[in-house]
Parts: sequence; C-alpha cells; structure tokens
Amino acid sequence: MVGKLKLKQPPEILFPLETYAENPKGFLVLTGKNGTGKSFAAKEILSFLGRSDKFYDSDHYLFISQTELFIKWHHQLSEWKDTYYLIKEVFNKVKYLVLDDIGTRRPSDAFMDFIYQIIDYRWSNNLCTIITTNLTSEDVREKFGDAFLSRVGSGVVVEFEGEDRRLTEWG
Repeated sequence: MVGKLKLKQPPEILFPLETYAENPKGFLVLTGKNGTGKSFAAKEILSFLGRSDKFYDSDHYLFISQTELFIKWHHQLSEWKDTYYLIKEVFNKVKYLVLDDIGTRRPSDAFMDFIYQIIDYRWSNNLCTIITTNLTSEDVREKFGDAFLSRVGSGVVVEFEGEDRRLTEWG
C-alpha cells in the first residue's frame, strides 16, 4: 500500500495512516498542533476509502467538525426536542466518520452525553472513526473524561509534528 495516500508526511506518520486506511476499523486519532496536516490526512484517508470501496457513496462517509456537530445537535434538539434521529440514523449508520477538531471547546454536559453516545456505539461496533484534535491525552481526559479517552485511545494514535503549514504559507 505504501504511497497510496497522497500525503507529504514522514514515514513514521505515513505508515500507520496507510495501515489504517487498508483496514479502517476502530479509532484513528490524529493529534498535534494546528496546521500540521491532521485534517488534510483525514480527508485523504476518506478519499482513499472512496477509491477502494466499490460500495462507497456520499451516505457512507461524514466529515464533521466539533463546531458543526454542536450546531446540528443544537438544531435537532431545538426543532425536535431529542437527538434520536442524529444518533440512530446518521452517526450510528455512517460507515466512515471523521470528527474534526475535537476539543476546540469544552462541551456542555448534555452535548458531552451526545458525543459520548456516538463514540461508545462506534467503539462497541468497531466502526471506522477518525478523530483529529490539538489536545494531548491529558487534555482529552480533562475535557471529555476517562471513559471517552479509554474508547478513543483504544485505537491507533498518530502524533503530527512540525510548524503550522498554514502560517508558513501565509507569511
């Protein structure tokens, strides 16, 4: 598989990403500072999965940031007074899920319960779930709790290093 992901990353980062893309089960956590390529890598893995999965279509994948997730959750709760549809018909059914920028804000208890339901179901069913975050494991524990950390940390964790590429390109 080497070289099938179109990423400019060193081998110690590229190898676990390509290995996961070949067998996308459980969690892949991409951690590191802003601008090191985590979200780009998650999108490239989704693109690779699309090229290699003959049954792949737009209903099979979802790339969503924590902010977008909160907006969807809040809208669903305001409009319908529950989040059953989002949990059962969207996040539990999607084949490939990327939760981008997890931890950009501390979730309220109610939103944390919602996120935890998603994480717990996907962990229990060994579903492809990619998480990008700027947080360390200790930060994740502090913001989301031990049970959340235990589930997402059960997968492959890849730490991205380097400078913020966006700032480097900008100025």
